[in-house]
Amino acid sequence: MIGAPRDAAADLLWALAGCDARFRLLGSGAGVLMAASGPERDARQMRLVGIVLVVTICGWLLVQLLGREYGWPARWAFLADLAAMGAFVWSLIVTWRIWRRRKA
Repeated sequence: MIGAPRDAAADLLWALAGCDARFRLLGSGAGVLMAASGPERDARQMRLVGIVLVVTICGWLLVQLLGREYGWPARWAFLADLAAMGAFVWSLIVTWRIWRRRKA
């Protein structure tokens, strides 16, 4: 039972990453990485985009509120702004790639 929590944690990380890949051993002992099909992969990636957007917005608001409350220097607010912009750009790129894949 020692490996069970680790396997559940690995499955959770795969799911959050938008992947449905599993490492399966074949009869010969070679490992093969099996990827999810198109619609399943797109749905998981869109779920991940949604999670990233919600966490980014909540985290950015929290940093802004805490910074104002505790008088943090402006550089921390700018750092939070830069991190949020990076997450928004990443989300836009992933969403655009999914849109392009569905149109093809």
